[in-house]
Amino acid sequence: MKKIAFKNTFFATIMAALITACGTEHDLLKDVQVASGARVKFFHAAPDAPGVALFVNDKKFSGVLTVAPATPGVVTYGNVFPGTDYALVEAGSAKARLVVPASGATAETTVFSGTVPVEADKYYSVFATGIAPTYGAALVQDNIPAFNDRQLFFRLVNMVPNSTAAAVTVAGATIAEKVEFGKASSFTPYNLAADFKGGSVAVSGFSIKTDGPGGVTTTSTLNLTGLTAGRAVTIVVRGVLPTTPTGTTKYPITISNYNNR
Repeated sequence: MKKIAFKNTFFATIMAALITACGTEHDLLKDVQVASGARVKFFHAAPDAPGVALFVNDKKFSGVLTVAPATPGVVTYGNVFPGTDYALVEAGSAKARLVVPASGATAETTVFSGTVPVEADKYYSVFATGIAPTYGAALVQDNIPAFNDRQLFFRLVNMVPNSTAAAVTVAGATIAEKVEFGKASSFTPYNLAADFKGGSVAVSGFSIKTDGPGGVTTTSTLNLTGLTAGRAVTIVVRGVLPTTPTGTTKYPITISNYNNR
């Protein structure tokens, strides 16, 4: 494929703005990108780790972002990067490294180093996981379903290291069940109301149950607003369960979400 070079900075800026403004419902970036590789998001789900930077193949992850802004400082707990798109990385056994940047007299610290296998033209989420001193990186493939203007799509990712399983329902309908730590469910369609005529919608009543050993269980709720038809959303349950049914925990169970499309 012929590569296109934008020499006019103003034109390139306008193009980036138009892509961002149009949203991601139809994956416009996939149509305009000229490079090939795997598409990757990074989510920080290690509750006791400070802000971290992700390096892929010894290059800072932010350096391969396809849409401005190109350089975040660090990704903090509970946040995803990029927020509205996927970054492009070279396909193959990518070397991943999670780093706590140097601060003052404190030297840079690598909290995880390993490889993640990614294939060209496929979509992935990489999660920083675990509790000190055992951190890791969990890779899940984002099998985003085909666009449907009468449905939304939801999946659950379990990032609670001492859990046995997690499940989620909405309005009594099961979205996911028996999702083990470090795993993701498939995207499940949620049908919009019969009288839906377009625009944004809200979905309330998500109930996320997280089970642990010894009968420990926690139930959390989530409401989502501003969704548009065809949106694919990942729900992440994170934190650490108490060790007894009546106990407390330093890192309570929390729910986050991000858009895959």
